[in-house]
Amino acid sequence: MYSSSAFKILGIDPTNDGRVIRSAYVRLARIYHPDRFIGMPEDVRLEAEHRMKEATAAYQELRTLKRASDRIADDSNAPSLRNDVWERAKRARDTVEGIRLEQERARSRWLLWEELERQARDRADWEARMAAQLAQDDPFRGRARAGKKNEEPRSVPPTLSQRLEAAKGRNKDSLAPAGTKRPDRTA
Repeated sequence: MYSSSAFKILGIDPTNDGRVIRSAYVRLARIYHPDRFIGMPEDVRLEAEHRMKEATAAYQELRTLKRASDRIADDSNAPSLRNDVWERAKRARDTVEGIRLEQERARSRWLLWEELERQARDRADWEARMAAQLAQDDPFRGRARAGKKNEEPRSVPPTLSQRLEAAKGRNKDSLAPAGTKRPDRTA
């Protein structure tokens, strides 16, 4: 299968897993890379360079052997070259179809998002127009309405803009409709 000396150099047990082999090589490359030994004595740099070359050679050997064994396994699974061509063409068509469907889904999500934003803008415009209309049509604006002859004038209910300003000031009852009180929770 694989050379046991290559596994010994990389410091791992024999395995077919390419990720394990690569991670062992990367670990050694981080330790022995020549850039880490700039400014060190000549013998230390040469030893690190030698070990890095060994690790690289071992990794290349295992990688080459793994690719060759993968090719052999693929060839033994393929019944004939003609079927392989048709199979690759089918996979290519499936891939293109998958990409097209994903693009279509992304486009529909984008259109939905644009529609939701448009609706939110329209709703905000409508609410602003309604607030302006209510502020214009408010019969209690600027004066108190007098009741019957011997009654005191009632207080002016707050307009929407006054309630919103009060809400900005963190008044708990500011957004409640005029004339309603919140229950007292001091019990």
